[in-house]
Order: sequence, then structure tokens, then C-alpha cells
Amino acid sequence: MANRKETSQPALMLMFSNAPNNVKPLNHDATIIGRARNSDIVLDAADISTLHCVITHSSSGYTVRDCGSRAGVRINGDNVTEGSLRDGDIFQVGPFSFKVVIPPREHSSGVREARARHIELARRNLVRLALSLRRRLREKAFVPSDVSPQPEYQRDLGKKASGLRMRVQDYERRLAELELAEREVSEDRDLLNKEFEKLNAQTQRSEQEISRRREEMETQLRTRHVELKQLEARLREEEARLTAERERLTVESKTEDRAYLTREIEDLRARAQRTDQELARRRVEFESQM
Repeated sequence: MANRKETSQPALMLMFSNAPNNVKPLNHDATIIGRARNSDIVLDAADISTLHCVITHSSSGYTVRDCGSRAGVRINGDNVTEGSLRDGDIFQVGPFSFKVVIPPREHSSGVREARARHIELARRNLVRLALSLRRRLREKAFVPSDVSPQPEYQRDLGKKASGLRMRVQDYERRLAELELAEREVSEDRDLLNKEFEKLNAQTQRSEQEISRRREEMETQLRTRHVELKQLEARLREEEARLTAERERLTVESKTEDRAYLTREIEDLRARAQRTDQELARRRVEFESQM
């Protein structure tokens, strides 16, 4: 297995490899994986398509979508056309296996919403408790005009009133803190909504960019296909021309050989005639000498 590298950013970690670049960061809103040289993650293998798949990032997390590849994609061994990627998943693209690394975010939207609900509930409870304590303080601080309080009762009442005032002050302080926290949560919610809108806009731009790049790739492939067809036609024409030239040369060679043999035969016949004439002359000479 590949050596584990610590990373604080989302990434794909190539498994069963000791290569130094076995960590592929997911630092784009849309990460293109394929065999094309202009892909964000280039995988060079026969089973990898030119545009194999796309990993998109949104507020809900990371999602992979198969782009009609030959070998397909798998998440934890299951073939998917579209699926979510989570930390620790095994993500397979053709013969390549990756481990998904997605560090947890400290301030996710779910945590913020839960915190906001908790603060709102606590604020309401504190308001009710503070009002109840104020009412009890008024009731205990009230002494009828026709009743003269005893010193011991007065001291006990003063202690309870002082304690209640301190509790009311403490609850008012906590209420102020909760109101401040509520304002902070409201600001965080507004910021989160703005970030969500920004991510949506970025996702739309990324999808448009992916569509544009896919159209460019398809245009390039169609152009290459036409060029290959033209080259194939030229090769067939050249092959036909070479075949005709070979046949012509064969005919010419046979014609030249036939002419050469004809000349040789005529030459042999002439030599035979001369030989016959010489033999006839010698025979005449021999007969005259007899």
C-alpha cells in the first residue's frame, strides 16, 4: 500500500503505489479525471476514457459522476453512475484505486443550525426564568403597611432579596451573552447563505466549463476521426498506384526478356548458318583434293 501522507485538504490518495505524487488534491469545484492531457487528474491506461468522470464540490459535499466511460467508476466496490464521496471511501477508476481523504470541517451548516436552535431555546428559557424571578422578588419585597416586620424576618428577607437580585443580574448577563451569540449566529447564517450562493454560482460555472471542455474534446475527436479517414483513403490510393506500377514493371520486364531471347535466338541461327556454310566449303575443298 502507498505510504500515507498527512494532508489537511480534501484529496484522493493513490493506493498500492510508492510514487512521490500519489496524492491527488481535490482543490477545484469540479475536478476532471481522464486520459486527456488537459484533465485535472491524468490517468494513463487503456481502460481510462478521455473524459472518464467528474468530481464536483458543493455545500453537501463531494459527488462523482461517470461521463459514459468504458470501465466505469466504483465506490467501495459498487458500480455507480453518480454517488457521494465520504472520508475513508475506496474510489476506483478503471485499474486505479484511491482512498478518499476529506478532513472534517469545524463549522458545518448542520452544526451552526443546531447551535442556533440551542441558543434560541436557552434564550427563551432564561427570559421566562428572569421574569419569574423578578415577580418573586417583587412579591417577597412587598410588606403590608399595617404589618411591622420583625428584625429577623427583615434580615432573612433582605438576604433572599439580595440573592434573587444577584441571580437576576446573572441571568440578565447570560441573556445578554445569548443575545450577542444569537446575533453572531445570525451573521454566520447570512455569511453561510452568501457562501452557499457563491458555491452555487461556482458550481454552475464549473458545469458550464465542463460542458465547454467536453464539446471541445468531442470536436477534436471528430476532427481526428475525419483526418484518419482521409489518411486511410490516401493510403488506399497509394496502395492501388503501387500495385499498378508493380504490374506495369512486371509487363515491361517480361517484354524486355522476350526481346532479349528473340535476339539471342536470331544470333544463334545466324551462327548456325555460318557454321553450315563453313562445313560445306570445307567439304568441297576436301572433295577437290581427293
